[in-house]
Amino acid sequence: MTRARGALGSVLALVGLALVGRAAVAAPALAGDTPSLVLDPAPAGDSALVARRANVRGHWLAAARLSFDYAKAPFVLERDSGEKDVVVGHLAIVHAQASLAILHRFAVELALPLAYQGEPNVAALGLADDLAKVGLGDIRLGGRVVLARSPEDAPVRTSLAFDSSLWLPTATAELAGDGVARVGIGVGAEAVGPRLFGALHLGAHSRGVARLSSRLDENGNPEGAASRGGDAHPRTRVGPSLAASAGAGCFVDRARRFEVGSEAVASFVLGGGARALDPRATTAHLFITGRHRLGAIPIEIAAALGAGLADGAGNADVRALASLGWAPDEPPPAPDRDRDGIADVRDSCPAITGTKSRDPLLNGCPEMADLDGDAVPDEHDACPEKAGTATFSRHSHGCPAVIGAEREAAAQGTRLEGSAIVISQRIEFEVGTSNLRTSSHAVLFEIHAVLAAHPELESVLVAGHTDETGSAEVNQRLSLGRAASVVDWLVRHGIAKERLAPRGYGASMPIADNETEEGRTKNRRVELHVIRPAASDLAPPAKSGGPS
Repeated sequence: MTRARGALGSVLALVGLALVGRAAVAAPALAGDTPSLVLDPAPAGDSALVARRANVRGHWLAAARLSFDYAKAPFVLERDSGEKDVVVGHLAIVHAQASLAILHRFAVELALPLAYQGEPNVAALGLADDLAKVGLGDIRLGGRVVLARSPEDAPVRTSLAFDSSLWLPTATAELAGDGVARVGIGVGAEAVGPRLFGALHLGAHSRGVARLSSRLDENGNPEGAASRGGDAHPRTRVGPSLAASAGAGCFVDRARRFEVGSEAVASFVLGGGARALDPRATTAHLFITGRHRLGAIPIEIAAALGAGLADGAGNADVRALASLGWAPDEPPPAPDRDRDGIADVRDSCPAITGTKSRDPLLNGCPEMADLDGDAVPDEHDACPEKAGTATFSRHSHGCPAVIGAEREAAAQGTRLEGSAIVISQRIEFEVGTSNLRTSSHAVLFEIHAVLAAHPELESVLVAGHTDETGSAEVNQRLSLGRAASVVDWLVRHGIAKERLAPRGYGASMPIADNETEEGRTKNRRVELHVIRPAASDLAPPAKSGGPS
């Protein structure tokens, strides 16, 4: 829930930034008669030329890129007679770009275009002869926030992002800017697999409305513009628009350093008299693309060649793109659900905030009781009352060297024999209760190991027994409680509950003389017997003479 609120706040912040920027720059309501012909490139750091991606991979990680865009005949106007006048024969733009990734979730970007307009037909647009051929375009500022992302180790990595852009009216070349501030917002999604990738982005851009038509008469004479006949039937329009981009392709090599694919970008004008999908109010380009990453160095080169598919202002007959960039890629940190700085894959308590520990059983877990002060918590200490060393073996972990060696040897005795699980040492309880002593953890781990190694044992009887001290009712209740405690411990450590059946037999099945202390000690025991899975009535097991 906290992450969702954070993502929503980030989206609202980006929208607010764009709207404040739009309102802060004084501009007329209508665009001038010189609409921007600039095709905006994808942000620096994106693995694309024009199709926006939807991921952020880095923290305080900067990227930079120089993008080159050449367009042939990007601006054509039509006369009333149907003849077309090429307003701009060639357009070349160099974009200096930079971006900064933050927290693997946020990114800010800057794009500074420098344009050269070749063979301008100023008369067709009704402009002065001193049209600037070289000049600055509208500077673009932008931001992105990742709303959702799949785990980094997923077979196909997916992500969803929101972005916002602000174009400042900084253009000094008439056809490289609109003369007004513009804003854009959008949502993108992407998926990257072992060999294939794809991305889709949808958005909306603000823009002043302008209706454009040739100022030349049927004879190609600018004097015909005096009649304003060219304005009577405006054919080309610019204005607020819906924008879309998409990209898809494949990685040629396993290291994913070389890729080929295609990208498409389109803009559809809304309002201003433009019909839906009117080609003269639409710009659309389709590209074939290639990208190569230079080994371990985060330098990328990319190129694309494509053609225009419509007739709107900025739609070129032929368009070529190229880029050279510094694009480091830093994958997000491994998942850490409890945010304790220890990745889930190494966290023994991934859902509980804990501390680092050299003991892999305790790494990422809260500090636990340690009666003997040997840094091995009682929960995992085979000798909780005697300081020892960490061996990371369930039989001797936390035991002194001599005792640890004895326990390791004794552990070899816990085994499956016929229909009984013979255990190496007694399962101890607090006097008169069903509370397990910590000294019993070692033998319980041994039992756990046998059950885990024999999944075919689908039903195991855990039988509790007592001596004759006390009433029959008390002994029956105590023996059942002790059997249930053993079952609970095994279930907490991963054994399926349906495999275990606790039963209490009180003092009804002694294996030694209850008249002596030694005999009574032997009679107080828990035994494990394999029973048939289909058995519906658990009869008392045969007396066992093995260790208990």
